[in-house]
Amino acid sequence: MRPRVAVIFVGNGWGAPDMRAANGAKKAAKVLPELLSQENPDIFYMDFHKTDSLRVDTRIPKDALSSHFSQVTQVSESLSALIMDLIQKELFPIVIGGDHSIAIGTWSGVRLAEPERDFGLLWFDAHMDAHTPMTSESQSPHGMPLATLMGKGFADWVNLGQITPKLYPENLALLGIRSYEKGEAHFLKENQVKVFFQKDIEKIGLDTAYQAAYKHVTKSTPYFGVSIDVDAFDPSIAPGTGTVEENGLMDKDLLPLLTGLRSNPNCLAFEIAEFNPDKDQDNKTLNLIISLINEVLKEV
Repeated sequence: MRPRVAVIFVGNGWGAPDMRAANGAKKAAKVLPELLSQENPDIFYMDFHKTDSLRVDTRIPKDALSSHFSQVTQVSESLSALIMDLIQKELFPIVIGGDHSIAIGTWSGVRLAEPERDFGLLWFDAHMDAHTPMTSESQSPHGMPLATLMGKGFADWVNLGQITPKLYPENLALLGIRSYEKGEAHFLKENQVKVFFQKDIEKIGLDTAYQAAYKHVTKSTPYFGVSIDVDAFDPSIAPGTGTVEENGLMDKDLLPLLTGLRSNPNCLAFEIAEFNPDKDQDNKTLNLIISLINEVLKEV
């Protein structure tokens, strides 16, 4: 029996200097229920919008950092509690954001739902998102979720739920990386995290990389989740994102790998982040998100 699904629209942009990713959830919430509900009547939809000023900067102003960190803390605490509750009620969460700091809440909630259950995480992203406040020049929270989940960084996020770490480095794999900074690269290397750079994926193919990543993150546990930053994709098909990087993944390669994830009892949650509709072109990114979710919901 397929699990019931909860789609959570997380309109949060406090993790980034360009806060318009907060609009991504709102845009998706306008179209997804009508498109999905006819064939999937067992889907619940939840708005989880955080009121934002939607300021657009090249970096977060120093005098606004405490506000951004505080707001990310609030979102993380509330979202993690919601995800925990949904999983304990045997629903399959699909989280749509929102900048990638939402991952702190999503995957903390997965851990808190069953604290003794380890899980692997497949992280699709152009960036490493593994900074701490000590290594990040920009101090942007959306560049810190992976370090946070692995127990390093801002204490309020790391200690959420009084369980740390939420994710062990041996259960993590990054795919599609093509832009990063020295501090986060050192952190991941030091912790022996598996990284599939985009240049390597282009040589071996995404299918081969995905299978290797999946095998790696489920080596010590059968359970796993998937987090996708839309900037992992090539901007020709996903221009609507905060930080565009050239030469990314193509939808035709990734979609078949996600088919029927909802029906996999070991897949605990699915997340899409960094959709910025203000930068989208002809709804390309929105349509990509719809395709991703349709693929996850397919029966196999």
